[in-house]
Parts: sequence; C-alpha cells; structure tokens
Amino acid sequence: FSSAFLGGISEYVDSKLPIISVSKGLELNSLRMMSQIIPQALGNPNQPVIVLSGPSFAVELMKKLPT
Repeated sequence: FSSAFLGGISEYVDSKLPIISVSKGLELNSLRMMSQIIPQALGNPNQPVIVLSGPSFAVELMKKLPT
C-alpha cells in the first residue's frame, strides 16, 4: 500500500524536500523499514528521509504485540 501510494504522488514531491516518516514496523514481504521504502517508491534514491521514532514497550514485546 505505502509503495503504491508514494509512487502515485512522486511527481508532486520535491526531490530536495525531506520526507518525515512517523510509521513503525516493517513492510511485510520485504522486511524493509519505511525509510528504505520511501526513496525507492518515489524513484529518487537520494530523497532525504527523516525518521521520527518512539519507544517499544516491554509489555507489548512480551505479549508479542506490534510495537
């Protein structure tokens, strides 16, 4: 979903404007992070990407829940 969406808006994204990723987790099939997916999906390997991340909570990890 994310790759298809990004590909659809790629012509409107300034290649020098940083994209801020606030998503957690990995792409199911490739196990890549969004910071790896964004430049490829936009067709610009040099697209600046900023990642904003937060903590994982031990309770969620112990219950094998997504964090």
